[in-house]
Amino acid sequence: MKLRIWPAVALLAAIQAACASPAFRKVSFEIPAVSPAGLESGHEIVVADFKELEAVPDIAVGRRVADYLEAELRREFKGKVSRRTEAGGPTPGSDNRDYWRSAGAGMTHAVFLVGSVSLREQSQKALRQVSLPTDGPFRLENRGLLERQRFILSLDYSLIDAGSGAVIIKKSIRETRTYGTVETSPEFALSDLLPAIKAKLFPAVFGLPSVQERNLLLR
Repeated sequence: MKLRIWPAVALLAAIQAACASPAFRKVSFEIPAVSPAGLESGHEIVVADFKELEAVPDIAVGRRVADYLEAELRREFKGKVSRRTEAGGPTPGSDNRDYWRSAGAGMTHAVFLVGSVSLREQSQKALRQVSLPTDGPFRLENRGLLERQRFILSLDYSLIDAGSGAVIIKKSIRETRTYGTVETSPEFALSDLLPAIKAKLFPAVFGLPSVQERNLLLR
C-alpha cells in the first residue's frame, strides 16, 4: 500500500512546483523621446552665431559654438538645419517678436537657435599633493605650488519660433574644465567643453527616450 502513495506524492510535488513558478515575464522597451519644444522632422532649425560677451584673442567663440552645434544637429535631427552667419538683432531670447518674425519671413515651421556665450580663463594655485614631512605639517620645503588653468564656458540659448517670434525655450548652461598646466590653449579648452554643452542642450531641446518595464502574462 505504501508503494502506491509515492507516485501520487511525486505528482502533487510537480503540480506545486508548476504553481510556484512565475506566471509572467518582465519585458523592457524604449519609448521615443518627445521634444519639449515640439520639434518634429518637418521643422527647420536655423542656427545663428552666438553673441560673445567676452572677446577671446584669435578665437571667434560665438561662431565656433554655432558651427559645432550646426554640425551635431545635422547628424541627429531628422529635419532641416540651416545657418545664419551673423549675430545681429536684439539680445538673444529677448521678447522682440517683430524682429524674429521679420527674420523668419517666408520660413514655415522654423525655429531660431540663438544665444550668447563667454569663455573665461582663470589661474589657480595650490600646494602640491605630496606626503607631509615627518617633522611637522608646516615645513614647506620642496613642496612648492602647483599652478592650474580653469576654463569656464557659459552659454545662454533660446529657441524662437520664426512664425510668431515667441520664445519657446530659454536656458543657461555652464561647464568648466581644469588643467594641470598653464600651457593649455583656449582653443583646446573650447573643443574640450563643447561636447559637454551638447550633452545638456540636446536633451533640453529634443527630450530623452525613456525605458519602461511591463509584466507579460504567460499562458
